[in-house]
Amino acid sequence: MHRRIDDLVDQEFDIAVVGGGIQGIAVFYELAHAGLKVALIEKDDFAGATSANSLKVIHGGLRYLQTGDLSRMRRSIRARRAFMQLAPDLVRPQGFVIPTARRGLQHAIPMRAALRLNDWIGLDRNRGLPKASALPPGAVLTQRKLGPVFAGDRSAFSRGAALWFDGLVHNAGRFSIALVKSAVQAGGIACNYIRAERYLNHAGKICGVEAVDCETGEKLAIRAKLVIDTAATGHARLQERTKSLEQNRSGCWLKATNLVLSRALCGDYAV
Repeated sequence: MHRRIDDLVDQEFDIAVVGGGIQGIAVFYELAHAGLKVALIEKDDFAGATSANSLKVIHGGLRYLQTGDLSRMRRSIRARRAFMQLAPDLVRPQGFVIPTARRGLQHAIPMRAALRLNDWIGLDRNRGLPKASALPPGAVLTQRKLGPVFAGDRSAFSRGAALWFDGLVHNAGRFSIALVKSAVQAGGIACNYIRAERYLNHAGKICGVEAVDCETGEKLAIRAKLVIDTAATGHARLQERTKSLEQNRSGCWLKATNLVLSRALCGDYAV
């Protein structure tokens, strides 16, 4: 995939996306396939920072059953299926287990109902997927039945476990590049090693991005009707340099914590 620098400055885009992590890449992918004229710029490698150190799970929205957000759940199921179709060698089925509890929502009865509802809402989850990528139905297992499922420490599963399946990205870098290439084939323009310096403005409104080619030092003016900034580490710097411009500052910081263990707790299954 070649960097098409000239194409960045020779036209006005409908949308310019700043930041080539998985968020920016996903936005770029969706917009390009929607037929919009869209550009993506990234100051380093695509998906080379936070996105390379994520959980790498492509879930089907099981969590949204708790809030009854079925439309969002359906969107997640369709997106998971689309990604597993796009890169079946990179996104594979992964089993997940959580202990069932004595009472509450994690009791075996509500968990069994949730998993059956999840399977029903996602009846088309395997449509168009190769056999090796098919996601099995979920199940609630008693402790006695856990042995054939995984050979791990079952002390935390004294009341059994709930088991379901989602997609797992086995190579985040290759998967991200696959999305970028697909979007480029749909008409998008993607260039890395392009650092956004400040927003362009006309009459106090953002109309593009002033950027620098990190390899040559050349300054670039990328014109766009709308700019979407997904660059987490560079977002504050861009805003600081364009305080006087009209911007949508909605959003807030989120904190997530991942634990890295030296051994598998449940064999091939995730907890």
